[in-house]
Amino acid sequence: MERIGIIGVGEIGRAIVTGLCDGVEEPPEIYLSPRGARTSAALSGSIRTCTCALTTRTS
Repeated sequence: MERIGIIGVGEIGRAIVTGLCDGVEEPPEIYLSPRGARTSAALSGSIRTCTCALTTRTS
């Protein structure tokens, strides 16, 4: 399974996530930045493979 991270989830980020997941048998794991928290929460609530990250930091 692919893993993809989206930083800054606004209208373009939403379109990218939707395009990656619509009509796909096995959508990729998508990690969403907390920037654009409302959009990230909505996407992670409606697409099972989306997760809203707590931070953009890796360490």
